Amino acid sequence: VAMLGFAWLAWSARRHGSRRFRRRFDWAAGVTGAVVVVGGGLAALAVVSARADVERGAELLESGLAAARSGDSDAALADLRGAQRALSSGERALGAPWAKPGWVIPGVSQNVRALHTIVAEVEGLAGVAARSAEVADLDQLQASGGRVDLAAVRRMGAPLDDLLAALGRTDRALAELDDEWMVPPVRDRLDDAQAEVADALPSIELARDGVALAPELLGAEEPATYLVLFTTPTEARATTGFIGNFAEVRIAEGRFEMTRFGRTRELDPPEGAPEPEIEVPEDFMARYAGVDGHRDFRNVTMSPDFPTIAGITAQLYEQRSGTPVDGVMSVNPAALAALLELTGPVAVPGVEGVLTAENAERFLLVDQYLTLGDSPGRVDVLESLAETTFNRLETADLPGPRELGEVLGPVVEEGDLQLFTFTEGSESFLDRLGISGRYPAVEGDFVGVTTTNAAGSKIDLFLRRALDYRVRWDPSTGQLRATAVVTLTNEAPASGVPDYLIGNARDVLPGQEPMPPGWNHTFLTLYTPWNDDGVTVDGERVGISAHDELGRRALSLYVSIPPGETRTVEFELSGVLGAERYVLDLGAQPMVEPEQATVSVRVAGGADLSVEGPVEATGGDARGSFALVRDEEVVVRTR
Repeated sequence: VAMLGFAWLAWSARRHGSRRFRRRFDWAAGVTGAVVVVGGGLAALAVVSARADVERGAELLESGLAAARSGDSDAALADLRGAQRALSSGERALGAPWAKPGWVIPGVSQNVRALHTIVAEVEGLAGVAARSAEVADLDQLQASGGRVDLAAVRRMGAPLDDLLAALGRTDRALAELDDEWMVPPVRDRLDDAQAEVADALPSIELARDGVALAPELLGAEEPATYLVLFTTPTEARATTGFIGNFAEVRIAEGRFEMTRFGRTRELDPPEGAPEPEIEVPEDFMARYAGVDGHRDFRNVTMSPDFPTIAGITAQLYEQRSGTPVDGVMSVNPAALAALLELTGPVAVPGVEGVLTAENAERFLLVDQYLTLGDSPGRVDVLESLAETTFNRLETADLPGPRELGEVLGPVVEEGDLQLFTFTEGSESFLDRLGISGRYPAVEGDFVGVTTTNAAGSKIDLFLRRALDYRVRWDPSTGQLRATAVVTLTNEAPASGVPDYLIGNARDVLPGQEPMPPGWNHTFLTLYTPWNDDGVTVDGERVGISAHDELGRRALSLYVSIPPGETRTVEFELSGVLGAERYVLDLGAQPMVEPEQATVSVRVAGGADLSVEGPVEATGGDARGSFALVRDEEVVVRTR
């Protein structure tokens, strides 16, 4: 508008000016027009001549960073060096002296300068990344003979610091670009560059923090001791399952050693022992003191939050063994099977053939109960497998970070392998790494279901669970109403398999007779931030217990399911969610068969929605069905 106004004024001045003025005006306008045409043409030519190099450099940079993330140092270095050369060539073309006239033309100048800045910053970043990849050889980080080279770990620190600093500089330089005059293609390039940098920053920060913490976690200055809990979801607990065995692991100067292995019953308190003098969160005591969750290793995992469990088990272990620990790890059958991929197959006395990464999980979850039953031999087999696997880690040659991540990444993501340490500064790192087992925080809406075995058997091998969560939310008022329908199906037979698998060793209530074999008696909890407006089981209103736990409401009841039947538990909920967008976090529980979740979100007045997560937008609704094998997040926005 300003330029049009100026042009109108200039033309008006020419019309009313003298002949001499008009001649000067025409001369000045001609020169200005020539400068604009020539300068703009030269700038366009610079952009065209740089385009191939810039696009090639961007492709190589992306592939180099991908190779670095996967641990392929050689490919990363080659691609990053190629990206640096290509981007440097593109930068020279954009900043060539013959292209400089375009740098003084309003509108053209801002776009050419912005492109030059983007390419120059990314070229510098590629150079730092290449030098970092050259110095930081990830292949040196693999364990050899059960020992990690801590000097090699420390050498990773400086190049990661350099790369993080370069990313920060690039991020600031791109943020300072004024995009008011940018044409859409240039603005798109700027947005892409900023998104790539923003995506890379957390990964590099995580790697740097890990390198800084690793020496202490691996016993660089003084030995570190860890308590390992071997669990099984066939006797469900909210976090990791029933704890059957434990191991004590000592790491000194990067060398792994298992110093003790045993059954958790060895850690039971003596009959009539006083209450343990340990620090236990108030909400945990309110919920689980009645079942000795604060003193019995068999029930401590009733909380869905592994950092809470780690804190309690570490204190109990120190009291009963005399050994303080620096951290706690949980390993279930899926994680143990993954470890076998690193240590090799194990031949166990009493088991035909060998146990491998392919068959160990099924054996631990199913076959051991059907073939060995409730016998001392079955327990010995479990102990032998776990003990042998961890013994082999003492002398194992483990692969580098890339292959290690490919093997252990899935079991970490699905909660089968969890680790929490008490080393200063490690808590945030482990949370970001996704291995801490921390229950998801409540940011907006939240729903999580847990079932805990209340029968003293392994009957949860046959439990199938589904969650149908339906939400209606009005952004204008914040009013929210939700219905959570939990379906529990018991596929256990009434007979024909060992009682240890489908029996009921515990009474339903004090004084009652035990339930017949095949019945699944479970302690069901729904975690939510909202008010309870009523709960029904198969359509009949029932009473529940309600407590505050982990910053949300825990709505609980016992449910008994006959063999081959289903129970449907429905929770009506309401509350106020004042936010510009709807965010739902779902907490997952490791189970033999993953929970099947269905989510439906209806936003009042939201005829056009954008969504993130495992859902799709359909008109004013967001819907999705998926297996809840890991914590998930759903985000719904009105356009």
